[in-house]
Amino acid sequence: MNTHRTQGFTLQELLIVMFIVGIIATLTLGSMQRLNRTTQLRAAATQFASDLNRIRSAATTQNQNTSLTLNSTGTAYTMQFAGQTQTVNLPSGFTVQGVQDSSGSWVAAASSQWKVAYSAPYGEVDATSNGFQFQATSNDLTPRIVRVVGVTGKVLNGE
Repeated sequence: MNTHRTQGFTLQELLIVMFIVGIIATLTLGSMQRLNRTTQLRAAATQFASDLNRIRSAATTQNQNTSLTLNSTGTAYTMQFAGQTQTVNLPSGFTVQGVQDSSGSWVAAASSQWKVAYSAPYGEVDATSNGFQFQATSNDLTPRIVRVVGVTGKVLNGE
């Protein structure tokens, strides 16, 4: 009697499993890259909103006029407050532009209007754009809007 049994998987079974794992990994990688880019876009908008709040606060606490201006390409912005100038670059592949609320939809504002200024001592806002739209240069992600609201210049991040 021959009771010798072989154990393990055949080469064909291993190749099929590897093929299925490869397909799943490819699908997952694409989703992860999109999630990473969405997170970067959200982080850029959040940093911008934080910087707007920072210069707004500086206008009231330091009794100095402050401003934030986008560059002409929308890839960076410059803050002027407390006697200093600081430029912040957006992550590669993202831009920001000034937008206006026009009957419930956002439309691009002229690049000469991409500025927010807070006046001392109360921090009143002089904003030529009432919103800033962050988007991927590839237009494959949902844009994020940071709004500057009212005379006090309250900053709202989202949309």
